[in-house]
Amino acid sequence: MKNNITLALATANDIEYLVEIKTNNDFWPYGNDNNLDKNVQRQRISERITGGHERFKQFIILLTGGGKTVPVGELHIYKGKEERKCWEFGYCIFREFQGKGYATQASRIALTSAFKEWGAHKIIAQIAEINAPSLRVMEKLGFTREAVFREELPWNGGWINQYQYSLLEHEASSLSRKSS
Repeated sequence: MKNNITLALATANDIEYLVEIKTNNDFWPYGNDNNLDKNVQRQRISERITGGHERFKQFIILLTGGGKTVPVGELHIYKGKEERKCWEFGYCIFREFQGKGYATQASRIALTSAFKEWGAHKIIAQIAEINAPSLRVMEKLGFTREAVFREELPWNGGWINQYQYSLLEHEASSLSRKSS
């Protein structure tokens, strides 16, 4: 049986699970700009999930197959200023599930919904220059690198660049490609 990636919209029952993800540096090997205080994260996540924020969508990435469903990561996407119709997204795939195309598959699902159902015109992602796996995901999805934020992120006692990628609504046909 084939394994499939699905996205489950996070609920109040997922808050503690997400707090653990957002405050664990092991899940963010390329830099974590999250506040590592569990109480701060709990409040943020709770407000986003239970507060009826239409601008923020938090998902658990699930792998289904062989009669099992296993969480393999998280994906979040949120809308910036309404008049720009620009959304930003990010994700985290747990180490043991990396390199299997799950980030690409999960992103494709969320991005397709953002363009077709949520009215996005543009979607951006910001990625550390040393995060080669996520840079490949952006390429597979058809994103364009549009900016370099020089020495934006602290890393091992120094500074590294962060890249901004974007995908425009009229470019979204790249999401229908099946490669992962």
